[in-house]
Amino acid sequence: MEYTEFKQKLVSNLQDLIGTRYLVSVQKTDFTENLEDFVVIFDSSELVMRCSKMAPIYEIHTNHKVPPAVLASALKASFGIGEDSGSINKSRVFYRLENLEHVQKEYKDIPYQRFLDLAIVFYINLACTEDSIQSRRITNSMLRESKLSISDLMSLANKNTPQMFPYTLRPMEDAALDILDNNPSLLNDPKVRVSLMLMFGKEVGLIPEEEYTSRYVLSCEGNLYGSTAILYPELLG
Repeated sequence: MEYTEFKQKLVSNLQDLIGTRYLVSVQKTDFTENLEDFVVIFDSSELVMRCSKMAPIYEIHTNHKVPPAVLASALKASFGIGEDSGSINKSRVFYRLENLEHVQKEYKDIPYQRFLDLAIVFYINLACTEDSIQSRRITNSMLRESKLSISDLMSLANKNTPQMFPYTLRPMEDAALDILDNNPSLLNDPKVRVSLMLMFGKEVGLIPEEEYTSRYVLSCEGNLYGSTAILYPELLG
């Protein structure tokens, strides 16, 4: 089956399986150097978007002759669609830091906890790869049905999140060089050029060590939700 026809059949089968609450489409993204097709599922009830690369799905179809209908069922299962809405797998609860104003305005029926000018939002990890995660936002109704509290979610997430997304701590110099390697156009920014001059001035001895403030970048492996690492218990200390 040609790729264009396969995409249409996969979307049609998946849409029929999961119903009108979800909107299924194929979108091109530029997350990588080349444009790639992703099958995207938008949950209009919980305002959650899930996606998966189309290329490996089509490869399974062509190499193993798996019909689009069967692959659509597998996608539905992998995203956890149709499972008990009140089921919270405690070992897969994690948190993210998000914009407080956006959370209060856009998210409905979800538990969250304020942190400075941000919001701690809780999720269930459905599937995780090296560079992406498929997750489901926890709602107040799920919380009630599971007889859990926000305090319970914080305790679970404090335990689970550092294991799911181990932190990384690197000197600013290393992080800056990686960023510039991926986006050389940043060199046009005067502030970036000044920072580089200071950085290399210290390295070659033009700036005394005592006059240079060391800076570090705290993130997570894979750079997934890196800001969340500041919540990890005792880590900043």
